[in-house]
Order: sequence, then structure tokens, then C-alpha cells
Amino acid sequence: MDLNLKQFFKSPAFIVLFIIISGTSLFFGIRDLKRSMKERHKDPAAWTAADHQLMIEKCLQEMKEKAEAEPFISRIYCDCSQTEIEKHISKTDYLELIKKPFEEQQKTIMPWMKHCLDDYLSQSKFYKNQTGEKAGDTIRIK
Repeated sequence: MDLNLKQFFKSPAFIVLFIIISGTSLFFGIRDLKRSMKERHKDPAAWTAADHQLMIEKCLQEMKEKAEAEPFISRIYCDCSQTEIEKHISKTDYLELIKKPFEEQQKTIMPWMKHCLDDYLSQSKFYKNQTGEKAGDTIRIK
């Protein structure tokens, strides 16, 4: 080996470079290992992206003519509502909740998604046409 190459391998610059490269490889290797382990051991009862989309579609179907009249804000409302549900309750607990009477479901869920409903009602021309409210009127939900 060339003398300069031997000196380079013994130099502080090589040692620092080696530590940086090794540390980076180790960091990303551990991160990828953790990620793959999470994927393998995912909670089968956890909310998935497919669940989220399915719930949005179900919400839109339940909104009927409101969703047809205002598809954009209806989709935003449904997405907001589902996001709030997912933040506050597990999929397993939600499936148990929907077996209960509608009033009990509403008591549990409505506080989480109140801001979604407020936003929807404040932007909905459909709602304002049905209730006779004018733009800028405040809608209160108790």
C-alpha cells in the first residue's frame, strides 16, 4: 500500500468520516428495522386509510341531497368528522359504540366533531336555504 494511503487511514479525518458513515448506516438500519417491525405487528383493529375512505363515503351517502348539492364542503365535513372520530376512539370501540342507540352514539361523538359541523353549517348554502338564514348568521349547536 502507498504510504499516503496508510497515513490517510490513520488520520483523524478518516476516523471522523468512518464514524459518520457507520453511524448514519446504523441509524437508518435501526429506523428501517423498527418501521418493518411496526408493519408486521400492526394492530388489526387500528384505523386504516381504507377505513377512513369508507367512512367518508358512508357519511356522504347519509347526507343524501346535501352531499349532492354541495359535494366539496360535504366531503370536507365528512373527512373532518372521521378524522376526529379516529383521534378519539379506537376502531374496536367505535364498532361497539355503533351497536348502541343513536342518541347514545351522538352524545359520545358530537362533542368531538362539533367544530366540523360548525364549519359545515357556516359554509353550507343548502343549510341556509333550508333554514332561511342569511350569510354571516351564526349557527349555535347545544
